[in-house]
Amino acid sequence: MAGRPIKLGVGITAAVAAAVFLGWRLLGFVEEVWGPDVNPFAPRPVSTPPPPAVRIAEVMPADDAVTLRDIFYAAEAGDVPGWRVRAGDNAAKAAADSDADRSATVAPWRGSDTPVWRQPLGGQGNSSPIVVGERILFTIADAGPTLWLVCFNLENGFGVWRQPVSREPFPPRHEKASDAASTPCSDGTRVFVAHASNDTVHLTAFGLDGQSRWTTKLGPFTARWGFTCSPAWARGLVIVGADNAEEGFLAAVDGETGRGVWRRRRPRAGDESYSSPVVIAADAAEPQVLMAGLERIEAYALATGRGLWTASGLASTSGATPSVAGDICVATSGFPARAMVALRIPGAAAGSTVLWTENRDSEVPYVPSPLVHDGRLYVMHDDGVAHCRDLATGKVAWKRRVGGTFSASPVLVNGELLCADESGRCTLLALDDGTVQHEFSLNGGCFATPVVVRGRLVIRTTAELVAFDVPPR
Repeated sequence: MAGRPIKLGVGITAAVAAAVFLGWRLLGFVEEVWGPDVNPFAPRPVSTPPPPAVRIAEVMPADDAVTLRDIFYAAEAGDVPGWRVRAGDNAAKAAADSDADRSATVAPWRGSDTPVWRQPLGGQGNSSPIVVGERILFTIADAGPTLWLVCFNLENGFGVWRQPVSREPFPPRHEKASDAASTPCSDGTRVFVAHASNDTVHLTAFGLDGQSRWTTKLGPFTARWGFTCSPAWARGLVIVGADNAEEGFLAAVDGETGRGVWRRRRPRAGDESYSSPVVIAADAAEPQVLMAGLERIEAYALATGRGLWTASGLASTSGATPSVAGDICVATSGFPARAMVALRIPGAAAGSTVLWTENRDSEVPYVPSPLVHDGRLYVMHDDGVAHCRDLATGKVAWKRRVGGTFSASPVLVNGELLCADESGRCTLLALDDGTVQHEFSLNGGCFATPVVVRGRLVIRTTAELVAFDVPPR
């Protein structure tokens, strides 16, 4: 009789253990059959990043201690050495200006599904290609985790070299973003890659031969949706922004040595922003660096980081980069509200003048950057509607529903507007009235902005790099 309670206890324990085991097996079976598929491009789990324990230390050189060097782009005129930048004879100019000079001397282009060459890409990324001489350069990320800088030949598409930039863990990102979203920039002799680990932004320099030159740690990184800010180069300095939710910064680094020159704290607006810096009047006595986002547009002196002027009117988060033509700047924001502001950039003793604003959701893009050309502003909305405005007044000249969803920004190809949607469908629109001139499809989705350079249209898709001939008349 004394053994019955012991046997009963053992039996109950065994039954409970069996039930737990079978339950876990059943749960695993249910998750395997009905659970969601794993998406390798989905955002990683995001938790609210803790605020930095110590505020970012600002580095502000004295105005009389810094003299901008007369260093200008060292490779070929017509190169595309950065995000939406065209190299002129002595300085970086807006790509739209260069296209404006060329559009009158070449015939309209009619693309096809058969490029001059195509190369598969072993990894993912949304960064746009840059072109330095005959080299096409951009970044690729894999699950290593490794961020790579790759180089292809513009003429034949052959791979030239591939070098690792970082093997540190990538930060969390949006499902449409990528771990290689920041477009590199170049001074014609070096290539600069801004990148982020889980909590730090770095800048790494490479020679055109692919050899690493230096790496500099710039500051903390706590944004939720990944690092997307593309660096800008001018007068020997590399400018990198990181608009974190808690403690963002804008920094300048000497491109030759990697030495930090200045660093400014960015405003706090309760959210992060993803726009990239723009350098204007690079060959002037006091060039300016413009940053849009965090509820404003701000200008800084390129040499020292000194604040020059501020204009309000934007929401917290900007996904697009400002467009500048002459003394007019157009900037957009997308969250928590849509806003587009056109302003006249002030002189040395004046404040900025707002020319016009637009706040309707259907009119303001979130991710694609606007394009300025010949006194007009061309906008491709994320939801597939293109429109054209007078740059100075904001008056709408035409509007055209193209369809699709867009992340890539529009570009000019032989006097027509090329818009590539996320599925890889490309549409060419007439600049004067927006009528569809031609359509063709890529073999893969398109999130990176195409590049037009020396008779070639280079497009990075989700699977490959492709190049089309854009012949002159």
